[in-house]
Amino acid sequence: MNSGFFFALYLNKNFIQLTLTNSKNMYIFISDNNSRIYMLKIQKNIEYALLALRYIYQNQENKSISSKEISETLSIPYELLSKILQRMVKSDLISSQQGKYGGYTLNELPDNISFGRVISALDQKVQLTDCMVSDPSKENCKRVEGCCLRSPLSGIQDKINDLFNNITLNEILN
Repeated sequence: MNSGFFFALYLNKNFIQLTLTNSKNMYIFISDNNSRIYMLKIQKNIEYALLALRYIYQNQENKSISSKEISETLSIPYELLSKILQRMVKSDLISSQQGKYGGYTLNELPDNISFGRVISALDQKVQLTDCMVSDPSKENCKRVEGCCLRSPLSGIQDKINDLFNNITLNEILN
């Protein structure tokens, strides 16, 4: 198993994004117009979803793409990929066709799919801290009651959520 990191840099008029990926996680560093840098850890299943969506889009011309083909080509564990694809079907990001020539196709162009929708389809949260849930408790953080950081971090979290809801799949994958 390769433990090295791979990276990608993305420039946009509103932000700079650096993505580092290893065999377990994806880390995204975002710098805004005010030179602030935020680091987020993206779970592997979100990365797999993005890779699968890209593969489907690039190869779906006049055919559906099977989960087996995606799994073998991208070296994604088949069982995990199948669960990810099922969630994306339920969220209407992709369609599934059964049968000998069955597989998956995108329901929309990548320009119409936000990164936030992909995260939501997988029932995942990308958050700065554990207390960024809607109703935090001591289970999330023992310091939640007297925390002086939650409020300012909440504003940053809102900006990150806005960014994810406004960046398209096309912007991430190209």
